[in-house]
Amino acid sequence: MLFASAAALVVACSPNISAHIADLDLEGPGGVKLQQRRAAFTVELIGADGKVIWKQKDWRLPSREVQFSPDGRTLALDGGSFEVLIIEPSGNLKRVKLNKELTSAEHALIPKTYCGTVWLESMRFATPSVVEVSVKQDGVPPLRFAIDLSMKVATIKRE
Repeated sequence: MLFASAAALVVACSPNISAHIADLDLEGPGGVKLQQRRAAFTVELIGADGKVIWKQKDWRLPSREVQFSPDGRTLALDGGSFEVLIIEPSGNLKRVKLNKELTSAEHALIPKTYCGTVWLESMRFATPSVVEVSVKQDGVPPLRFAIDLSMKVATIKRE
């Protein structure tokens, strides 16, 4: 009985568990397709022409929540723990950490559940090189950040 309860909690607290254990085919703009192949531990972006744009080996998507840039060649993903993952058109993976951008008072307002901290409200490409991220806050409007990807190192601007 204890094992069943623990298993139910793991599934309930891991809504993206299928992103880790299943093959995925996600359509993006311009005919691009993001594919994850579980058995091969690969994630790849395939162009409308069927050619591989980039391929990540020995990796799995941390979430099914994937935002495509307008041209479909750059991706933004929730990396968990106040981290946004950016996969550039070259396949290069950048990690943008928002944790240090928040004050202790702002951290205190982030919703917490029995599953842990629920920090990300939304994420989207505002332009091909700017990702807007909203961080949840209990009882007040979300915090908004703009991550500028056009810089050599992504920069974060509080809005």
